[in-house]
Parts: sequence; C-alpha cells; structure tokens
Amino acid sequence: MRKNTIDIPRETLGHLYWDERLSIKAIAEKLGLSITPVYRSMERHNVRRRTDAEIKQLERGNLNISKETLEKLYIEQQLPAVFIGEYLGINPKTIRRLLEDYSIPIRNMAEVNRISSPKRLRDKDGHGRNWRGGTTRNTHGYILEYAPEHPRANQSSYVYQHILVWERTYNKSLPKGWVIHHLNGIRDDNRPQNLAGMSNRTHRNLEKVHQARIKQLETELKELQQLQLVARG
Repeated sequence: MRKNTIDIPRETLGHLYWDERLSIKAIAEKLGLSITPVYRSMERHNVRRRTDAEIKQLERGNLNISKETLEKLYIEQQLPAVFIGEYLGINPKTIRRLLEDYSIPIRNMAEVNRISSPKRLRDKDGHGRNWRGGTTRNTHGYILEYAPEHPRANQSSYVYQHILVWERTYNKSLPKGWVIHHLNGIRDDNRPQNLAGMSNRTHRNLEKVHQARIKQLETELKELQQLQLVARG
C-alpha cells in the first residue's frame, strides 16, 4: 500500500454502504473525502457493489413512490412526467425510469399530442404573462413548442416545433441520430412539405454542398459587380 493511500476499514464501508444504504458519493461526503479513496477501499477490501436491480430497488425505497401513486398521477390524471416530477420534487428522468420499472406503459407520440393539446388550452391562464399560446422562438430563429411530456423536451418543457410537425406528419418518433432539415433554408417555415428527416451524416454532407453553392454565388455576384463597374467606367 502506498504511504499516502487513504484506507477505509472494511467494517466501516460495509456499515455505511449496506446497513445505512448510502451511495459511494454519500459515503465520501460523510467522511469528508473524494469518491476515489472510497471506491479504491471498496475494491481493496472486496466489498460487494450493488447490482443494477438492487440499485433500482433502493432508489424506489428511498423515493417512497408506489406503483399505485404513479398510476394515479400518470394514467388517471394524465399528468406529464415533468409535472409529476415537479409535484413530487423529483427529476422527471427518474419518474420515467420508475414508470419503466413498474411496467407502466409510457405514452406514444399520438397519445402525447392528444393529451397535451387540450391541456395547453385549459392551462393557458395558469401561465405567466410571457405565455404565447405554447410557442416561442430562440436566438437562432427556430420555433419551439410547449410539449412537456416529449422525450426531447428541454428544461423549460419546450421542443423544436419542426421535430413535432415531422413526427405528427409521419406518426412516428424521430429516429435517434436524425435531424430535421428545412429544405428552403428558412428556419421558422415548419410546413410538412418543407421538412426532411435525415441522419446527421447526410445533413452534414448536405450543408457542405449548400455552403459551397453559397460561396459560388457570392463569387459570381462579385464578378458581376466588377463588370458593372467596368461598364460604367
């Protein structure tokens, strides 16, 4: 063992990790250490780590959220996972994981759209003065739409509108690793006929072609302006 190595006794680790059911991070915080010496001490003393199933069971126990409670909020009251998380003070991602653990069917896009649209109308008066009917625009010129239950929703519960329009048009989720391309280059033109779904790689190649064409047009424009100056002279 190296001279400066911090060694935590096996009995202490076993008590904190298994009896008190603390995580490695929580143990480190309690002992005033970083995670590294705790992790290495557990390896050195062969303290068994929890399995994924044990971790999930422990999380459910710590959160103390029953399947019946989630079913009432998610199925009966049809609340989005993000609202349930805010109500219970839990990360929405944890709520989604609990839904999966409890085998509660997660809504597909058709169900999300069916529920969220009338809910946005009913809840409109409950939003702040900056509420604009469920849509907003970011600094890059893209329109975002309020869709708190969508898996791509940001921290403010908004999703790029062009993604939602494409998914509603084709009645399926945008595949992982795909993006939506605006055919005419206008970022807020989200008509279905202006949107094309494609892989990131295809989109990057397409952008290179567009950039090359723009440079070509700029060169031709400069040459035309020079010819006009010569003609005037």
